[in-house]
Amino acid sequence: MIAVDSSAIIALLLREPNAKQVLDALLDADALVAPALLPYEVLNALHAAVRRDRLPQDAVGKCVAHCLRFPWALDIHASELRLGDVARLGARHGLSAHDAAYLEPALRHGCPLVTLDDELRSAARAELVEVRPERGAR
Repeated sequence: MIAVDSSAIIALLLREPNAKQVLDALLDADALVAPALLPYEVLNALHAAVRRDRLPQDAVGKCVAHCLRFPWALDIHASELRLGDVARLGARHGLSAHDAAYLEPALRHGCPLVTLDDELRSAARAELVEVRPERGAR
């Protein structure tokens, strides 16, 4: 199992320069875990990419379909049950609730976290969570 945040998934879907490093970081995962907010954040980023002319509107559905084929184990109920843990992580590391929600399942499941977000990477390392991809891969 590997925890993943929206920055990594968006990089893959939009074929950003660091997409290959993200893909390599996810290849050995039997399941990807994320809070239930991930699909909404990804969809929001796809719509923003359309508005910025980085993605044609008709590609949004294809991106969503591609994303749904990943081996997800979304933490739908755990997100609500873990609000206290998320709040404490956010306060301890100065993270937004969204970012702390991505870190929490990595801690709970004792698995690596795939993210491109620098603040989240730093907080994960402080919590002794393995972070992927390596810094130089960005």
